[in-house]
Amino acid sequence: MNIIFRSWIFDFLYIMADQLIKEYNPCKIYKDAFEKIHCMNGSPCCSACGFLGPDGCTTKCLSCKLALCPAARDANEKLGEVLVKMRTIACRYGLAGVRMPREEILGPLRRRWHIHHDRSTTEELQKEMKALINTIGESIVQN
Repeated sequence: MNIIFRSWIFDFLYIMADQLIKEYNPCKIYKDAFEKIHCMNGSPCCSACGFLGPDGCTTKCLSCKLALCPAARDANEKLGEVLVKMRTIACRYGLAGVRMPREEILGPLRRRWHIHHDRSTTEELQKEMKALINTIGESIVQN
């Protein structure tokens, strides 16, 4: 599959997930008086990640944007469903890797991803993306 095509899919999913996370704040991230970061479940899942900086994530990691801990998922059921659909698309195109930045996901996998990219692949992805956008829209309207 064309690296530009995969890059576009990655960026689209990342931007959509980032907007949803910022809008709904499913983890309820906050800093206490001592500038220590907390979430609804105590310490955030990402607290031990090497990409975590003082103001949040310092890289574009799609897998992190598409994952919620069980507590956040239970508190945000509709958002969890949308993120699962997005994760399914990411996995199908080899764009999910735990705590792996965009460059690592797209770089090494170039050699392994030789899916024939033709009109039907593009049309199938377009249908999935339209369905995903409709799902996101419905979730937003319901909340």
